[in-house]
Amino acid sequence: MNTTTLRKYGASLNKKSFPGCEDHVFDTKEYWKCYIQHLTLTSYHPAGTCRVGDVVDETFKVYNVKNLYIVDASIFPSLPSGNINAPVMAVAQKAVRFFKNKIAEKKRKLKQLKSSNVCYVFNICSNMENCDRFDIFNLVKKKIK
Repeated sequence: MNTTTLRKYGASLNKKSFPGCEDHVFDTKEYWKCYIQHLTLTSYHPAGTCRVGDVVDETFKVYNVKNLYIVDASIFPSLPSGNINAPVMAVAQKAVRFFKNKIAEKKRKLKQLKSSNVCYVFNICSNMENCDRFDIFNLVKKKIK
């Protein structure tokens, strides 16, 4: 502010204290430190560090942790130089396809179970020949509880 041109036009800093920094004298190192801490925002898109290969596998599953999946920008090996919104949406769509396929596969395997196998494994049928007449899935639920 101490230049010829600024002095010529009477320019000066607005000495109104910034909210949260009232306890500091204006234009001191402490004041500007407080000002920066209250006003500084990120202009980039921060993300965690759980990248594929190191922390999660290609199916988004965290290594050595049961039923924990990560589907966000933290799995990227390196962050793009621009906005991460579109890449995160692409990863989320891939994850949705993966999870839908995983659920469909489990359902398919469950349907493939033959009633006689279920009867044998869970010992729920007294007469193996009549096992098909029972509602096997409800019997299995009761037996597991």
